Amino acid sequence: ANASKTTVVWSVVSGSTVVSGNTARFIGAGTAVLRATVENGLGYGKDFTKDYSIIVSAPAAYDLKEGNITFSKIDDSTMKIEYGAGYVTNVPMGTIVTITGTSDNTITVLSGVANFVLKDCVIGAGYSFPTDIIPVNISSGAKAEITLSDKNELKGRPAIHVPQDARLIIDGTGELYVESMYGSASIGGKSGENAGSITINGGTVNAKNGDSGATIGGGKDGSGGTITINGGTVTAENSNYGAAIGGGSNGSGGSITINGGTVNAENSRSGVAIGGAGGTGSITINGGTVTATGGQYG
Repeated sequence: ANASKTTVVWSVVSGSTVVSGNTARFIGAGTAVLRATVENGLGYGKDFTKDYSIIVSAPAAYDLKEGNITFSKIDDSTMKIEYGAGYVTNVPMGTIVTITGTSDNTITVLSGVANFVLKDCVIGAGYSFPTDIIPVNISSGAKAEITLSDKNELKGRPAIHVPQDARLIIDGTGELYVESMYGSASIGGKSGENAGSITINGGTVNAKNGDSGATIGGGKDGSGGTITINGGTVTAENSNYGAAIGGGSNGSGGSITINGGTVNAENSRSGVAIGGAGGTGSITINGGTVTATGGQYG
């Protein structure tokens, strides 16, 4: 019998794959086995079948132009990454992935510890405030370890959301520009939220805020949480009532420790450079080069 003009039906033998007609969608990295079946392909009522093994590799980098990226913990040793239109893969907890691209799509860490490199990543650059986009959103109880490579820009409310009980570590040799307004910190809490734990170990971080949220720290009325700067170059500017580093307007400064690096904090209007506008807090400077310029009432 001649099978060349006979319909081939594809099916999945193994692997995380969805087949629709002649199109296969591979969900995650690994090996998938697909079976081609031609009805009566051998003649005499016997089908022709052949299995094909396909090795699917994880992308070298996740491009935000393809969609949102979400990290979530499966168990203590496994992280699930959902990407774009249906791509799902499980990786060992602590696996470092690279995220790149210019888009309005976002990065969300729902649970566990997400480790990723931001490389030439731009999110929300085209927005004019107010906008509700959150370029990097870390849920309470989750942690993000971000390594900076090349130049990156995040603009949103907040640009990097670190609410109470969330943790953020920034390191690397690249640059990061973040900006927010309308009560949200640039890095830290939304309006009315305390910040979680924010640690900067390296890189060049330029942060700007023109409203009542801190530039790095709490949102409007929120505490600065725990802020630690161990290295890198950090420039934080606020042109309203929030601290450059610390609490939002009416919020305490939280716990601020500077162990190293170069820190330039400025409030050009009414707030403090480092600390809080209300309540108590602590500022400890053990090292580094620190320049702080407060506003009219700072």
